[in-house]
Amino acid sequence: MNCIDGIEGVLRCILSEFQERYVAGTLDDSDFILNLRVVIDGAARFLEQNEELGIAPAILKKVMHQACKEWWLEFAKNQQEAAAEEDKDTPSGDSLEYLEHYFDHIFHHGAYPD
Repeated sequence: MNCIDGIEGVLRCILSEFQERYVAGTLDDSDFILNLRVVIDGAARFLEQNEELGIAPAILKKVMHQACKEWWLEFAKNQQEAAAEEDKDTPSGDSLEYLEHYFDHIFHHGAYPD
């Protein structure tokens, strides 16, 4: 296993712990997404401080941000579908575009979108 695989693997394990807490309802969207960012930024900072590893922090941040966003989008859509099945009068929920905007806004700005 090379170094980047090890770092990414550790990150995925840590992030999955946050996912479990989120699914259990102990974190709301903003807490969850901001925690993801803190973990990803911390790993990137480690790479910046250890240039001898030869891993571009920006690439790791991009890959992990995308992986987290994809997981969250799938979870959000599943939640919407489950709610719609329980109550046939419930609209299908927010569009994928809005959900992507919502996640990215919280991730990058630390607050819910207006």
